[in-house]
Amino acid sequence: MKKNNELGRTMIETVLYLSIIAVLAVGLIQIVNSMHDKFKLSKVGEQISMISKGITARYMSAGRYTSLDVEKLVDEKVIPQNMSQGGDVLYHAYGGRVRIKGEKNVYLVTFNNIPLAPCIELALLNWTINDATSLVSLTINNDKYIWIDKSSAVSSKALPVSVTDASESCETGEDNTIIWEFE
Repeated sequence: MKKNNELGRTMIETVLYLSIIAVLAVGLIQIVNSMHDKFKLSKVGEQISMISKGITARYMSAGRYTSLDVEKLVDEKVIPQNMSQGGDVLYHAYGGRVRIKGEKNVYLVTFNNIPLAPCIELALLNWTINDATSLVSLTINNDKYIWIDKSSAVSSKALPVSVTDASESCETGEDNTIIWEFE
């Protein structure tokens, strides 16, 4: 009788190994995508924070923002360089348009085309430091949030934005707009 000493793999073993590799690959892709989303969210938060601090520092002594010039802010490196596409055209980390507009005593920073999850996260950012803030209002799509004195009877939506309010104000899809109003 002849003894067979082949050490080859069966078809079932091969399919099993390939299935395990496929499951691990899917898991790895999800981890990478999650890390990329967190990086973008962090980048957008950093961008709005740098814009706010830079403009406030640049124009604080004048107390007026009517002469706010985006091209000059880019040239003076007040605006993060990775946002500029040349001139006064700015884009945030999710690829949406950024607009900055100075008014008499306030300035508005508008981020367009923000996906749902980042919209909620950005709405929940804490803008107070030692109970002080330069944020006057936050508008998410058409919902405006303002700081409300606890003794007042104003029926506006109040800052800071709650998770429930953020979830209701941010819409499904990638077409959310957030406007920060600073003084």
